[in-house]
Amino acid sequence: MSKMTSTNDKQFPRGAEWVRVDFHLHTKADKEFKYSGDENYYNSSYINALEKSNIRLGIITNHNKFDFEEFKSLRATARKQKIGLLPGVELSLSDGRAGIHVLIVFSDDWMDSGKDYINSFLASMFPGKTKEEYEHENGCSEKTLLQMVEMLDGLSRGDYFLIFAHVEEPKGLWKELGIGKLAAWKESRYGALRSRTLGFQKVRSYNKLHEADKPCRLKAKNALGDWYPAEVEGCDRKSIQEIGQGRSCYLKLGELSFEATKFALFDHEHRVRTELQEPRQAVLLQQINFAGGALDGIIVPFSPSLNCLIGPRGNGKSAVIECLRHALGFPEGADDRYKSGLVERMLSPAGKVVLVAVDEFGREVRVERERSGQPSVYLDGVYRDISPGSVLKDILYFGQKDLSARSESFDESFLDKMLADRLDPKLQEEATLIEGVRQTAKQLKETLEATEKIAALQKEKNELEVQLQVFTDKGVDKKLAEMTLFDGDRQAIISWQQALKELGTNLKEAADWDEVNAAFPVLKSQRTADIVVELTFAKAKSEEAKASAQAALQALRDTLKVLAEALQKLIPVQDQMKQEVAELQKTLNEPQLDLELFRTKKNRLNQLVTLLATGAQRAKTEQTARDLLGEAVNKLHDFWRERFTEREAEVRRLEAELPQEIRLQTAFKGKRRAFGEFLRSKFKGSGLQAAAYETIEDAFMDGRELYQSRAELVTNGLSENAAIKVQATLLDHLSDFLTFRTPDETAVLFNGKLLGEYSLGQRATVILHILMHLRRYPLILIDQPEDDLDNETLYTHFIHQLLDRKELTQFIFATHNPNIPVLGDAEQAIVCRKEGEKFSFDHGSIDDKDIQQRIVTVMEGGEDAFRRRKEIYQLWKSSN
Repeated sequence: MSKMTSTNDKQFPRGAEWVRVDFHLHTKADKEFKYSGDENYYNSSYINALEKSNIRLGIITNHNKFDFEEFKSLRATARKQKIGLLPGVELSLSDGRAGIHVLIVFSDDWMDSGKDYINSFLASMFPGKTKEEYEHENGCSEKTLLQMVEMLDGLSRGDYFLIFAHVEEPKGLWKELGIGKLAAWKESRYGALRSRTLGFQKVRSYNKLHEADKPCRLKAKNALGDWYPAEVEGCDRKSIQEIGQGRSCYLKLGELSFEATKFALFDHEHRVRTELQEPRQAVLLQQINFAGGALDGIIVPFSPSLNCLIGPRGNGKSAVIECLRHALGFPEGADDRYKSGLVERMLSPAGKVVLVAVDEFGREVRVERERSGQPSVYLDGVYRDISPGSVLKDILYFGQKDLSARSESFDESFLDKMLADRLDPKLQEEATLIEGVRQTAKQLKETLEATEKIAALQKEKNELEVQLQVFTDKGVDKKLAEMTLFDGDRQAIISWQQALKELGTNLKEAADWDEVNAAFPVLKSQRTADIVVELTFAKAKSEEAKASAQAALQALRDTLKVLAEALQKLIPVQDQMKQEVAELQKTLNEPQLDLELFRTKKNRLNQLVTLLATGAQRAKTEQTARDLLGEAVNKLHDFWRERFTEREAEVRRLEAELPQEIRLQTAFKGKRRAFGEFLRSKFKGSGLQAAAYETIEDAFMDGRELYQSRAELVTNGLSENAAIKVQATLLDHLSDFLTFRTPDETAVLFNGKLLGEYSLGQRATVILHILMHLRRYPLILIDQPEDDLDNETLYTHFIHQLLDRKELTQFIFATHNPNIPVLGDAEQAIVCRKEGEKFSFDHGSIDDKDIQQRIVTVMEGGEDAFRRRKEIYQLWKSSN
């Protein structure tokens, strides 16, 4: 179904890398070079010396000499070690006081079809002289720098560039020409020379303004104006043993070629450095593999810096980003309609995606996820029951349209994403506090209901007493006194039985001895050895408590068994009493008096007496219930305030990383509109007028404040009728009101203006601006960051920041805009193509000629972007 260029076929499988380059190498073809070893091992010894010094690209620059056969032989050996060699020469020219040494680096066109055009050029620089006369360190051409460039360009054999050797030392440009004459290079007649000069080698003195006769970097820069090439290094040694000595020079290259080297020197601000940074201790995605489905067998390797998935729409760019999201366990972003089913379409029912990464501690992390189900995480090859986010931290994912979503809560959700790994949501603690409020609200309602029921119960008691008075007057109550006492006794036994059952249930639920025993600490530190005896004693006491609790439960079970047996014994008595009542009914001369009804009403009267006593007691505890509820509500709202304070602290830390034009604004319980919507849902159907809603919203921030002011609602502006409705609804839904959280408000301000007041394109620009300033996120995934941005804005506000940030952050973008991979100097470009049902992916840095040809498209993006990209394309064009 799909194919991917093998990573083994690439010099740089993960895209452009920092490579040590030596611009000034000599070989035994040079008269000053000393080699006394075995001639049969010269090539391997030379290349091994390069490898030992970690030099992956070298420029062979012998004095006024180029040995064609030696170079070909050395290059063949070097390629086996994945080391590149470029042809060059150290040419001596007559400029200056004692002559100037310049390193000329040639493209392979100068050796086209096995022909040597370099020596033809050298012969033209030394007319009338034999090789023996000039192929040495002291040989000097009578030609000048300008004449040299004129001759090189006139030959039209191929491309080349110049590096001036040891510029501050004898035979160096600055030393021999002098800073005063160097200033003449600003003149137009030196334009060709400037354009061909891409480096100064061995710059050492940075500021010698106080020493008039000493050249230095600052003097040279002042003399040359706004043009100054790269500073590079080369060992310039005369033996194999000395190769690699001296300072190092590193170029970011995606290919060991003349063209890649030239481009790196051209963009020396971002592509040349004298020392490497320390390896990043951060999350890094290395590659993603696909098994099954439309992308079966594809492996996509990632650079630690900028990765761009490029190609026309519908060719698999977003599929890779979405499969990364799927593997990492992130939810889909804003553009659900577009992405819905995208992962499912890419993977077969049994297919899966495999993500290989390292965490901040350098451990290998492998995440596997099938089309359905949850991710499986392997840490250093061992399966661990954890989520990907627990080890691959601080990863930001933005799908299409996520950067410019229209939602009112966009600012809040954006910042939540920024702070996701910085804040513990403490969901269980919050749930416990909410449940505490609900339980105490329930107790208060029961207390209030008991108080309200007292009058009704008293009325029922009065009515029963009147009805039973007839029986008393007829003397029936005395005849049934023993039976009445029996009924009361039996009911009391049943009530006690129910209370004991509830007590046993509560004790059983509260006593989780397995959990307690599992938590017993096993001490390993020598510093805690002194308390082992105390803990052992405490453990014994715990076992005693467990035994006592188990004994108590067993005693309750025994008691309940006795009660059940006792109640069973009362059944025959009940049957006998029914017969006695029936016999008594026959002997009475009052058939209208129902003796069974008397027993029922008498029993109910006794119950009412008990209920009234209990109700009276509950009425006395109403204030206690209110106090308990108030305490529970305050704990919950204090928790919310603490969560806001913690988040606010993280927001301020985040803001400190941002430029002054971007501010973050927060407000505790700031979204008052949400409280208004809650009120309308609870008072729906109550007949409450719009004015009443407005009054409540203006006066109160949440349900807690409304509850606390329930007695002063009229004072706060409500009518008496509205106040009654509010109080009734408040009591009916008390726990809902007290546990409603008015959301905190979060807003992003750009130049003092709320982000939501900007256009979608401007909003996306600001968000990208924020992302480029944050150093806390080692990996950012974005599907089409250029959406809603014009090319000029993309270049001026995003690309420049991207160039500075990609050494600190791994970016993986899916894009169809050439500005990002070209002007962003992508270390890894992944070209996605689809022909019919087949997908094919190729990858490489923008130094790779095949990748270059696939990238070149319509050029847009404003005058500056157009000019810069034109320069880059021109470099590519001249090398292809």
